[in-house]
Amino acid sequence: MPQELCTKCENFKEEVRIALIGKYVQIKDAYASVNKALRHAAVQAKRNLVIEYVQSEHLEETQDPLRLPDYNRAWQAVKKADGILVPGGFGGRGTEGKIAACKYARENKIPFLGICLGMQCAAIEFARNVCHIERANSTEFDKALVGKQQVVIDMPEHRGEDKGMGGTMRLGLRDTIFLTKGSVLYQLYGAKKKISERHRHRYEVNPEIVPTLMHNGLMFVGSLGIDHEGAVKTDEKEGSCSPTVSASFPEIDVSSPKIYGIQDSLFYDITNLANAITSHLSKRFDKLSRYYLKFLELQSDLCLEIEQLCKRHPYFVGVQFHPEYLSHPLQPSPPFFGLIAAASGQLENFLRGWKMPTSMNVLKPAEDNITDNTSVVQATHTTVNKGCEMLDENIAEFEQKLDI
Repeated sequence: MPQELCTKCENFKEEVRIALIGKYVQIKDAYASVNKALRHAAVQAKRNLVIEYVQSEHLEETQDPLRLPDYNRAWQAVKKADGILVPGGFGGRGTEGKIAACKYARENKIPFLGICLGMQCAAIEFARNVCHIERANSTEFDKALVGKQQVVIDMPEHRGEDKGMGGTMRLGLRDTIFLTKGSVLYQLYGAKKKISERHRHRYEVNPEIVPTLMHNGLMFVGSLGIDHEGAVKTDEKEGSCSPTVSASFPEIDVSSPKIYGIQDSLFYDITNLANAITSHLSKRFDKLSRYYLKFLELQSDLCLEIEQLCKRHPYFVGVQFHPEYLSHPLQPSPPFFGLIAAASGQLENFLRGWKMPTSMNVLKPAEDNITDNTSVVQATHTTVNKGCEMLDENIAEFEQKLDI
């Protein structure tokens, strides 16, 4: 059976090229989980994956003639990519290059996924160049920031002079609640009210600047509710997550996006938000921003997990969590699949309702029939490493859907 799974697969004719903007690209294994998640998604989208590893420092402007060749090569790699991914990391080195890549993706409508620090860099870039906040940055890199300049801050449960660097990370599986159905990730996750992803970070987007960012078109569509010890308050019921602060939600004018609080699920249906996004109605953003200020008063420990660009863009998404950790050959990570699908021109059709053929339907039953765990791993991961997991019958179904 494992051999049959491999032999039934084939290399795909079309390719998708992703520029991975990182600090540690000299060692490809440094991004092993990201590499695998990209490949899982590329297989699902029936594309050969080409990863362009770009050193983020080389994207930073320079007048040094010795650095110009690296600068030019780095930007050439970015400009020929179909999509851009900025993964997580720590420290200021190379951060300005990541921010420059975020700006290029936003302005040129290149599909973009920012993970952890990548999401933070996208928010910083947006604050600087769209909201015109001078010196906007993260307090991780500049301790002298004040007011709205503090786009990214350390987590509330770890603030204080007595808190060192040790034990100050938010780690492990946490629940994220979608605040709106008008989110591309809400659709890619299968219209789930709540998702669970793994975390590994100590900084996050400052909730106090969110109304400004939202007013200008960067929406925050998912949040993590935490208590003061950093633990998610979740009950056993599917989709249920109790807020830190119990309160009724303010009445919103009928002409604005309405928000309905369902206390047993903490799911907020922001109706008409999709229309506001696509038609760029600034008055709607004004009212939504005012609502968000009230929301912050009700839940001071709000942690923002997912950002999405409002203005017309094929895919501009940032996530604070690390979706690569739960990606599987049989079940690709939705944020990664969204990036690959957008980069290969397939996302719009997918969101319109046709079903992307899933290897889960064929390979998972095959796995269940294999008693040897080693064979299971070899059957799935070896296939993915070769970039040829899709079976013939799924390929035929996929091509029929696209009228290829």
